[in-house]
Amino acid sequence: MHAMPPDRPRLATPTDAAQHLLRRLVDVRPGETAALMAGFAYFFCLLSGYYLLRPLRDAMGLVGGAGQLQWLFTATFVVMLALVPVFGWLARRWPPSRFVAIIYRFFAFNILCFGALFAAGVQERVVDQVRVRLFSPAKTVVDCFRFRGRPGLGVPVAVAALREFLKLHPGEDARDELRRHAALARMATVMRPYLEALA
Repeated sequence: MHAMPPDRPRLATPTDAAQHLLRRLVDVRPGETAALMAGFAYFFCLLSGYYLLRPLRDAMGLVGGAGQLQWLFTATFVVMLALVPVFGWLARRWPPSRFVAIIYRFFAFNILCFGALFAAGVQERVVDQVRVRLFSPAKTVVDCFRFRGRPGLGVPVAVAALREFLKLHPGEDARDELRRHAALARMATVMRPYLEALA
């Protein structure tokens, strides 16, 4: 009767090495590694998104002037105070697996919409072999009307910009682009009489 050869030791795979390292750092069981890594990736993306959006939020807040920041923060506080009970009510009513998926998709959709709005009217040009992003002339004219209450602007400057734009860009296509940017900036009603007067 022949003796059975001893079992060869199984070679450690990179996955085994990673799981061994994880078990040394945190209390993770063999079936929990995938969930742990997915949670880590999600939290990393969440914090990365927050730190990318925070400077943008601060810059948008300063558009209205530093004196308006206190009202911006107060409005944010009041809105959040009103929405927390609604959030709690929805979280209690729906199962977590469904609620979390819906909430994440809602906020992801909001970020995509804001990104599309910010990209509207931005053109890429090459200046001295450097690619730069500029606002289109139509969006610039709309912004003149939007910020007409700022020092140094005013309605005469906005009207002059509109007149110059229409002189350099005759045709209905340019007017349609103006109307589109005016609608996005909620300036359509303000600009309509000036567009009709300069027809």
